[in-house]
Amino acid sequence: MKLLSVTPPPFQNISNKELDEKLANGLTVIDIRRPEEWQETGIVAGSIKATAFDKDGRFQRSFLDILQQSVSPDEPFAVICRTGNRTAALSNWLITEGGYKGVINVQEGITAWIKEGRPVEKPGA
Repeated sequence: MKLLSVTPPPFQNISNKELDEKLANGLTVIDIRRPEEWQETGIVAGSIKATAFDKDGRFQRSFLDILQQSVSPDEPFAVICRTGNRTAALSNWLITEGGYKGVINVQEGITAWIKEGRPVEKPGA
């Protein structure tokens, strides 16, 4: 079998260093994890909390309501989860089916953010 080509994802993947730089310029970050995950690790300061999937992996329609209230379809924003797997799948859907153009996936998630010694804050209600 011969590999003919590799198609890049339709969204942008960024490292934590790149996220840090974009945060300094006012990028919106949406943390798609569940409330118990936010409580366990904290969140990137200023993140909007919007659970996208329940513990069984079912999509939460309330996520779309929060997303629509938080960013416009043309506005760049980042999504973050634990390790980047959920956000990669969600980013792909948001670009190909959801009508969003500026989706940025934090490819290593909050666990790498914390491991690198970057700051987190305890989430409010």
